[in-house]
Amino acid sequence: MNNHGGEATMYPKPIQDLTGWHIRGIGCSNKSIVVLADESVISWGPHPTYGEL
Repeated sequence: MNNHGGEATMYPKPIQDLTGWHIRGIGCSNKSIVVLADESVISWGPHPTYGEL
C-alpha cells in the first residue's frame, strides 16, 4: 500500500527550476502539476497518464 500523505506532500515547497519564468497559470491534480509560463506549458508528476492532461 502506498502512503500518499507523507511529509513531502503535506507542505508547499518552492520549485527553484521555475525561477525567472513568468508564471501565468498553474493547475494541480491528484498526480501531476501543470504550469503555464511565458510561451511554454510545463508539466510534471509521477503518473501524468490518468487522463489529467
